[in-house]
Amino acid sequence: MKYTLYGFQQSKLIENKLTNDDALILRLVKDMFSTAGMEFKDFDGTKYMWVNYTFFLNQIPIIGSKRNLMRRIEYFGKEFLLLRKLQNTKNGKKGSFSYIAPTKKLDELQDYDLVTNSHEGYDKMSQGVGQNVIEGVTKCHNKDTSIKDASIKDNKTYSKEFEEFYSLYPKPVNKDLTYRNYLKAVKKDSADIILQATNNYINEIDSKGTDKQYIFKSSNFVGEAMQYKNYIECEEIQVINPYKNLSS
Repeated sequence: MKYTLYGFQQSKLIENKLTNDDALILRLVKDMFSTAGMEFKDFDGTKYMWVNYTFFLNQIPIIGSKRNLMRRIEYFGKEFLLLRKLQNTKNGKKGSFSYIAPTKKLDELQDYDLVTNSHEGYDKMSQGVGQNVIEGVTKCHNKDTSIKDASIKDNKTYSKEFEEFYSLYPKPVNKDLTYRNYLKAVKKDSADIILQATNNYINEIDSKGTDKQYIFKSSNFVGEAMQYKNYIECEEIQVINPYKNLSS
């Protein structure tokens, strides 16, 4: 049996009646929560993350639908895997805004003994998992700690500002072409302005419920037509970059 799924113990997922989709969603929550650029809010001394369901679904479209994602997040709250707070306004905009925070129960899904001094631990944990036995100590190395494919290596030639833009953009297509267009765009406008326009566009998508097929491709958003310029200033929708300081 595969010991972990997305960094969680499969046995504990089964014990808590969680599915593969649940594990995938919770992995994304953990990854996003550990990203300093997300938007957080303090409730009674606890840090909560603002959930942009459209953005989350774009990261894991295999989940199927925004409704399914929202339903699972609600279920996690009832099972105390997440803490949830709902707000009716945000930055002067009315609506339903969801904030979440991981709990100790969620953390416990991925806890496991890295080192055990008993052969019983070896028998239970080592099969199928890389191990080194030194002087009676069994070390089990877990390589399933991320939803990221270890075979995919980031192109180190991309700038930090571009990586932030590309990871945020709701329809990333053709990274190399997007980067070439991005470099041309930042010569006309700054990276901060393009990021601001991207945030405004994401908020419009979320507010209007724009179908993914109608969302501009990243390569076109910063391409010759400079579509981002239409979203530099939005009086009706004010957006905070979810990767800087993410909607429901």
